[in-house]
Amino acid sequence: MCNLSQIHFSIDTSEKIIIFNDKLDINLTYPGALHTTARIRYIKVDSALVLSDHSPTINSKCFVDIDMESDHLYSRGHVLNNLPSGTLIYLENGFRIFEFFTRQVIDSKNNLLEKIIVSKKLKQFSNNPEKTDEKINCWEFNQCGKEEYCLAGTSDSFDGFFGGKNGGRFCAFIEGTLCKDDTPRRDSDKLKMCSHCPFYEILLKDVA
Repeated sequence: MCNLSQIHFSIDTSEKIIIFNDKLDINLTYPGALHTTARIRYIKVDSALVLSDHSPTINSKCFVDIDMESDHLYSRGHVLNNLPSGTLIYLENGFRIFEFFTRQVIDSKNNLLEKIIVSKKLKQFSNNPEKTDEKINCWEFNQCGKEEYCLAGTSDSFDGFFGGKNGGRFCAFIEGTLCKDDTPRRDSDKLKMCSHCPFYEILLKDVA
């Protein structure tokens, strides 16, 4: 089981990866019921580089299980290459896993501005392969009608993040959005309010 408080992240924007501090253990199962433990060095939107005592055959299939405290992240995968730095594994469920750790990186930042800066960097790493019209936006959920003038609806720099239109699924991290009383919310009071928002709770479960 991985303790999130012990995991530290860094971002390499040139390689478009999230780098871990070698404390993220995962379980791998290969054909023949071969079980082994590995550690993730970095993760991309569709693959991960892992360190393991086992050197699998290239193109062999595997099952990936990441035990994150009270939750599990699963994916089927296959081995792309054995490199001096580790084994590169393609993850069928890589986008969901990448989104999960994207949220962890954002949540690890100390203030809202840092969260926004990091989120914009991570947004550049990938385009959501799912259709955004299948994802409900905050103004649709709340039926507030503010999408034409609230920053959640007009911030196109966040378009597609977590599958939303503009900032429609990233509203909790956009400073100055108009919440229930039409007052622009900023910094500490915003996240405090968002933590009690039903849409925010649904969004966290959806992207995990």
